Amino acid sequence: MSKKSLIIGISFLLLLLLAGTAGSSETEPVYAGWTVGDLWDGYGTILRSTDSGETWVRQGGADQFANVHFSGVFAVDPYTAWVVGSEDDGYATIYHTTNGGETWERKGSSDPASADYIPVAELQKIHAVGDDVWTVGMDTILHTSDGGATWTNQFPAGYENIALQGVYVLDSKTVWATGGPDEDDQAVILKTTNAGRTWTRQTGGDVAAAEYCLGISAADANTAWTVGRPYIVLKTTDGGTTWMRDTYFSDNPSYQYDINEVYAVSTSTVWVASDFSIYRTTDGGHSWDIFFNDDLAFLGISAVNAQQAWGSHVGRSGYIVHTTDGGDTWTKIDQLNGEPLRGLWNISFATQPIYPHYLIISMIEDVEMLVDDGILNKGQGNAIIVKLEKALDRLDDDRQGRNRGAAKKCCRRSK
Repeated sequence: MSKKSLIIGISFLLLLLLAGTAGSSETEPVYAGWTVGDLWDGYGTILRSTDSGETWVRQGGADQFANVHFSGVFAVDPYTAWVVGSEDDGYATIYHTTNGGETWERKGSSDPASADYIPVAELQKIHAVGDDVWTVGMDTILHTSDGGATWTNQFPAGYENIALQGVYVLDSKTVWATGGPDEDDQAVILKTTNAGRTWTRQTGGDVAAAEYCLGISAADANTAWTVGRPYIVLKTTDGGTTWMRDTYFSDNPSYQYDINEVYAVSTSTVWVASDFSIYRTTDGGHSWDIFFNDDLAFLGISAVNAQQAWGSHVGRSGYIVHTTDGGDTWTKIDQLNGEPLRGLWNISFATQPIYPHYLIISMIEDVEMLVDDGILNKGQGNAIIVKLEKALDRLDDDRQGRNRGAAKKCCRRSK
């Protein structure tokens, strides 16, 4: 994050505090997320937002990130994320942060004898539940169950030379991986229910209609969606025993392109990113709303509910789109500090909101850093910190007041 961006962010938060909204129970939840993409000034692009996508900052630098494209990102929570991309220095790139991206650690090594060995691969997507993290690529299904200290390639025999491009982790044992095409030009959907010791290929229903599947997302153990080519959406309601083609897309034969990513908020609400458009269903796929008719291509989609979603675009120029009203209106961000964005491949927002306490504490730490770097003098820094600490006190007072009010209501009801 640039010093200028820090000062702007601190000033914005202070305006909120002075307006009395930061501690209000009426304040809308604020979400944090990341988007990743093409090389830019000699290193892969990682952008972060801590205000639900309204503003973005670039993280890291050429001294920290490899000189490669980043293709996959997953936000575990507002401060923890994983990023994957092409190989560098003899092994694939996997980065991890636990502090909101203030620092990133590259995971793994190129030593085949090491427990943290990561092969040469173009990793495409990554997904996690807790410390169980899975990432996929050509001939690769990498898994760690200890937060990245050790890695195992659990790619099953018989699927060599098939590119895997989608992965979804339901729990510590249940994972889907998707890709293709195979030698018969058909999609591959693999599922494990024993943490990757064995994999079952799922072929029931309309799977043969797909040439390859690029993304997958599950709402629960039974209900999941996968998307790919030719402009296909497949849905299962029995854990993948059968996959049925969504007729909305199959009834449009002119759409001979790719659907690139899917995000299932619930069994009824699903968002989809395609080459030209973003789609949303709120009735489990019986009907779909369509947004945009743009140049290639929306590659990423993330959402927290039926109203709020984010998309990433990689076409002639990269950009981010965001809606808070179910797609009626969209905000488009195509520049960063006056420069056009590069292509953005994937986007992920944590479903847990950022709480005001954490935002303010983070801002206090940023102010202290600005003082240490000489950007602010001690008097300026102390003046801002005093205001931020007062805001923390007010949040505590508001919370205690709400708790007292709830207790009084409880007591009145009990009389």
